[in-house]
Amino acid sequence: MNKTSNSVLLLTAVLALIYVNLNAWQSRQIKLRGETLFLELAPVDPLSLVQGQYMRLRFEIEKRYDATQEDQDTIDNAHGIVLATLDLDNKRIGTLTGLLPINQQQQTDGTLQFRVRARLRDSGSSYLIRIEQNSFLFQENTEDRYAEAKYGLFRVNEDGRYVLVDLADKHLQLLTPQP
Repeated sequence: MNKTSNSVLLLTAVLALIYVNLNAWQSRQIKLRGETLFLELAPVDPLSLVQGQYMRLRFEIEKRYDATQEDQDTIDNAHGIVLATLDLDNKRIGTLTGLLPINQQQQTDGTLQFRVRARLRDSGSSYLIRIEQNSFLFQENTEDRYAEAKYGLFRVNEDGRYVLVDLADKHLQLLTPQP
């Protein structure tokens, strides 16, 4: 029994390490190869000293979304996890234009798909769109640098997975010093 318990424990530890490293590798690949996207920030909360040095973020596309009947069907069938279709302007700033099922990618020039969670806001056709990555960590005592944040810089891969890379000011200048 003891030998079996040790084997199960060892196997669990190995699988956990593989899982964590695979997720880290996937995030790194998105950062290296993903397309650039800027999303406008909504007003942000101040620092949370309980959690350390970070900013809680909200994005303009997370405001109320008046879904069409087709969007409602998409959200219901996908249990709330959908692809947001974003039109990109010449500066690569995204604007939400519609929702698609995860398995129905339709990228064209000037658009990107971005995985989001949508949930019904009330009994009508109004939905809340949520971006899973809603905080930005930064080095201690550098919070003043991020006071001018106006955009979040994301890298997005072809299946809609994304990583928040940095924050940018109103001129799209990145706020984290580059090495």
